[in-house]
Amino acid sequence: MITLLTLILYPVAIQYEKEWKWKYKYLYYFTGVLDIIANYTEVSCVYGLPDRGEWTISRRLRKLSKVGGIRGKLAAWSILYVNYFQPGHVE
Repeated sequence: MITLLTLILYPVAIQYEKEWKWKYKYLYYFTGVLDIIANYTEVSCVYGLPDRGEWTISRRLRKLSKVGGIRGKLAAWSILYVNYFQPGHVE
């Protein structure tokens, strides 16, 4: 559930990061905190604990996309989704 909320808020937060409207900075920070919480709770239940330095979901996506089956396909789709809103974010 947290991961879904993070995916919904991500494009909004990136849009405000580009324009950096300070009145929306809390939405940006809230999305970042949700990303970290989801990485260590929900995503860890599916893919295992993150390696050192993988604080956010997007830092893990390239490695996770190499996992076989539906989990790898979901990670690959997430890379496309994230890079659509912020090109080059996940390389």
